[in-house]
Amino acid sequence: MWNDVTVGTGQEDNGACKLRDVGEHVTISVNANSYWIDNAYLRGGMTVFKSAPEGAKLKELLDTPAPDDVILDWLENVFLDNVENERLRRIVQSAIQCAEREARRKKAKDIKKAFGRAFAKIEEY
Repeated sequence: MWNDVTVGTGQEDNGACKLRDVGEHVTISVNANSYWIDNAYLRGGMTVFKSAPEGAKLKELLDTPAPDDVILDWLENVFLDNVENERLRRIVQSAIQCAEREARRKKAKDIKKAFGRAFAKIEEY
């Protein structure tokens, strides 16, 4: 069960089976009582209980099947409508830190690549 956002109430099960990927980063899993959405928004997880109106809507979107972009937009809206302010602040801070780490890694890779070309040129002489 994902605890960043919980929509609805019900029995909390211990496991779920992967149902499908949506887009590049979102995974939806399902069990008897709920849907677990990994990376619903900025790597935040969300549990949607099937008994909630949102659970019925998600079932409809998945059964249709709706296009990925429609499902992703809907999941983002549900996440943002239900997330607590403090939790959202922490999720955003974590996403910023992750982006900064990724930018540093990319910059280091670019520098190594540039130095590699420079050293190759020096060795030519």
